[in-house]
Amino acid sequence: MGCEAMCHVEKLMNRLKRFHPSGQTETSMAGVIRDSR
Repeated sequence: MGCEAMCHVEKLMNRLKRFHPSGQTETSMAGVIRDSR
């Protein structure tokens, strides 16, 4: 993944952490990574 993708993922993670418990955040992250490939 390029830098832009990583920055995008980091922003999404920060948003998800505010609204979801860590377990759900990890699940969402896996989905985001799959979608971006």
